[in-house]
Amino acid sequence: MAIIDGTTGNDNLEGTPNADIINGFEGDDQLFGRAGNDRLKGGAGLDRLYGFEGDDTLNGEAGSDWVFAGEGNDVLNGDIGDDLLLGEAGSDTIYGGEGEDDLRGGDGDDLLHGGAGDDWLLGDWNGGAPGNDRLNGGEGNDNLNGQDGDDVLDGGVGADTFWGGAGSDKFYVDNVGDKVIEDNVAGIDVVSSSVSFATGGQHIEN
Repeated sequence: MAIIDGTTGNDNLEGTPNADIINGFEGDDQLFGRAGNDRLKGGAGLDRLYGFEGDDTLNGEAGSDWVFAGEGNDVLNGDIGDDLLLGEAGSDTIYGGEGEDDLRGGDGDDLLHGGAGDDWLLGDWNGGAPGNDRLNGGEGNDNLNGQDGDDVLDGGVGADTFWGGAGSDKFYVDNVGDKVIEDNVAGIDVVSSSVSFATGGQHIEN
């Protein structure tokens, strides 16, 4: 396993065909994992992390980062800052962390955790095969969109907005300010509510 370290400047670091550990440290860095099951850490700064092939672990760390999973079943963590995290191919696990983050699952059955902040969570974004995704907003007033597939949407703390899309979806509602917007499309949807919640005018079956 190769360990590739950056500097305090703006680095472009590329991995090998094997499993690598790539550390950007300070600066606005670009990290490319390539083949292998890689571990990428952006460090402080506005970083871009690309996993490519393999089951990778990508951590943006401090700063507003862009994190791209690539192929494989990857783990993405935005950490501190307003981050963009794209799951792409594979069944990915994505953590927004602190800040107002944009999480997108892509192909596969993905697990998205918004964390702290007012986050956007999108189950499928790249026009590929729909997955059965689980979206958890965490803290803040979040927007959760399952897109196609049989999805589970849980806003967590805050007044959240839910879109189910096609498929049989389940919504967990725990705030009187939560709002479920469901299209009249195929599927049987279920709302599990711990508060008084009106569903009038919405296409929800249970």
